[in-house]
Amino acid sequence: MDHHSIIAAVDGSERDAGVVAFARVLAATAGAPLVVATVHPKPHGAPADTSRALRAQAEALLAGAAAAQDPTIALAGPSPAWALHDLAARNDARALVVGTAPHAARVGGTATRLLHVAGCPVAVVPPGPRARSIGTLAVAYRDDAEGAAVLDAACTLARLADAGLRIVTVVQPVRHVLAGILTPEGTEMVLEVQCDRAQTALDAAVEHAAANGVRAEPQLRVGTPADELASAAQGCDVLICGSPGYGPHGIVGLGGVTAHLLRDSLCPVLVLPRGLRHPFPHVAGDDGRAVTA
Repeated sequence: MDHHSIIAAVDGSERDAGVVAFARVLAATAGAPLVVATVHPKPHGAPADTSRALRAQAEALLAGAAAAQDPTIALAGPSPAWALHDLAARNDARALVVGTAPHAARVGGTATRLLHVAGCPVAVVPPGPRARSIGTLAVAYRDDAEGAAVLDAACTLARLADAGLRIVTVVQPVRHVLAGILTPEGTEMVLEVQCDRAQTALDAAVEHAAANGVRAEPQLRVGTPADELASAAQGCDVLICGSPGYGPHGIVGLGGVTAHLLRDSLCPVLVLPRGLRHPFPHVAGDDGRAVTA
């Protein structure tokens, strides 16, 4: 397996086509190799015939999920998440691409586990057909250090794809938090100040994107963050979001907003490790340009 690959994780379900399709688009955009992987059980003390049979089943699964030209790898491990995380870490993978759970309104166990430990971006792909290229991507933006890193990563991917960028900030009303403390008029005044500050930050983010050769549009929304982000990303080919602003740098984290977003989003969600500004460093500077700080 090549280093710096995009890994598409398949399991023989109807989700595989969407996972491989999005992984192929991401790999082509980033100029990274694609590998299609599956994990089969590794029963402790099992006879050799059993191990060979499990591997043969995995290889047959890969033959059905991947195109003839796609490199494939069948892994044996105690769990899919463990084996995929180990494969990505050993090969410095650029991203892991997985599907949602087969049941509606929840994210699969493999995706959830990877979103707590992975050291590379993790894309979670919902059911449904996927576009053959990235035309528009959305980014969940907040005005802090982590938000700046996510914006830089989104600018890199948008520039590589020659895609439009939708920068989305959500202001959550304070009325529930401050109920009984402020008057209705007071909560409206606070919301107005929040929106003014958020709009100023959004305008600066759009200017930052333009300075890096990316055409961007701002969207300021008021409401529940996960609901508003999912709505704002409709019609986009991917939504990029960051990890919570706590925990170790370089590791993906699953916050409450992202957990809800993964259940509601109609497009793939690419979750970045904390502090990652350049998700594809081996190609991001090929044109001689760096993201402007």
